[in-house]
Amino acid sequence: MVNFLRNRVTRVINGDEKPGLLFAPLFMCEKIYGAGVIFKNFLYETGALPTKKAPCKVICVGALTVGGAGKTPFVELLAKKLSTKKVGILSRGYGSRSGVKIHVVSDGTTLAPPPPVSADEPYMLARKLGGVPVVCAPKRIAGARELVEKFDVETIIMDDGFGHRKIERDLNILIVSAVRPFGNGRLLPAGPLREPVAEANRAEIIVISGGENVPDSEFKKTENFIRNFTAPDKYVIYAKGAITRFTNRDGKNQPTPQKPVFAFSGVAQPERFLESLNSLGVNTIEHLDFDDHHHYTASDIAQISSLAKSAGAKFLVTTEKDSARLANSLNDFGLTLLTAVYEVRITKEEDVLDKALASLYFQ
Repeated sequence: MVNFLRNRVTRVINGDEKPGLLFAPLFMCEKIYGAGVIFKNFLYETGALPTKKAPCKVICVGALTVGGAGKTPFVELLAKKLSTKKVGILSRGYGSRSGVKIHVVSDGTTLAPPPPVSADEPYMLARKLGGVPVVCAPKRIAGARELVEKFDVETIIMDDGFGHRKIERDLNILIVSAVRPFGNGRLLPAGPLREPVAEANRAEIIVISGGENVPDSEFKKTENFIRNFTAPDKYVIYAKGAITRFTNRDGKNQPTPQKPVFAFSGVAQPERFLESLNSLGVNTIEHLDFDDHHHYTASDIAQISSLAKSAGAKFLVTTEKDSARLANSLNDFGLTLLTAVYEVRITKEEDVLDKALASLYFQ
């Protein structure tokens, strides 16, 4: 019953289904939540709630919606663009079970224990971005100070921090999905919006993000919609992502699988994962979805292995985020497990982003 209700609410939030009997309770909760968000933003706008200045440059990457906008791959892109600078990554650390207020996922050399001790997305970034310190702290200003004092960073990239207004930022980047950017257009819990769409105007740059298979017309449609809520000169850039390679459990590159694969994932938008596999011609004979940030159990692994073998799969394929959560169990499947490496590239107005990043150091 719980799973049925959760799936039903998810379909309502995405705009795939009308709320029906859920309308009244969701509507009431949305109004209460919305009033709180609007009041909080009002207090920050008027200065009644103060912001704190970090001892370094802060680039914020965030979204107005929950899950699946493409924030973390864009954080990776930014870190690579700033590879000549002393960069650190700061995250809230959703799902971490470290039990500490400030958790150092990576000092730039050594990794902390994998999920569930570390949060999955920060751990994934730490594995991919060797040499970049990664810190998780619900109190972001404390995490920023940790990065500066212990690792001497000059620039922090704050992942998923658009709504966290306690810390000042030098560049505010908003990520918006090119496909169904705001679901049904309602606030939590009736919809996927954390804040009203008009709050997009706080961003200096808006990034519309989607898979390589999403046509430019969808990007333009989303851009036109957003511009109804923002200043006319707001910078909007496009970013497209795709699976660029596959790796084995040791992180070594492997050829694109030519034999049947069984795919599984616990991400917010599993359809994007499947579409990217299909675009490469991967023969995905079956796919199993888990909830976003799902922590895999021995029972889950046994189920995946059994289903894959029954379907005649020769390979298992999963996402980088899932692979991070399975770091201690990659050898337990009984089939070769490949990780699909997903990366994004700027397809429109890349010079806008480059100039904005360069301006941080010449102010």
